Amino acid sequence: MKISGANSRKLSQLVWRDRLRRLAPALIGAVALMSGAVAFNSYRAARSDPTLEVHTVAATILGLGKGQPARGGYIIRAQTADGLEVLALATTKVLPATGAHAVLAEARHKSGRLTYELLRTTD
Repeated sequence: MKISGANSRKLSQLVWRDRLRRLAPALIGAVALMSGAVAFNSYRAARSDPTLEVHTVAATILGLGKGQPARGGYIIRAQTADGLEVLALATTKVLPATGAHAVLAEARHKSGRLTYELLRTTD
């Protein structure tokens, strides 16, 4: 059986309309999830405290800081060369020895907050 060109177009339109009717909820759901993810990430980015500058400072390790050692590292107490006692993140597997000399990265954030991270020990 042969279909005329006009009937073929009408049939094709009906088939595509039916396909869109079945796929529309999935497409709408995917668009809603993507827009939700974009909104969430833009909200988090707006609340972030970006790092403005990073300097290295010399310090002496005073010991373990507050809390228990975590799997990814330690919080250590250190005294910088100018006498300031700070808490620094040490992402090493071994706790640095008390009294060891170290190099810390001092990060200044947009809010004015200073954070410290142990780069290396020099002993």
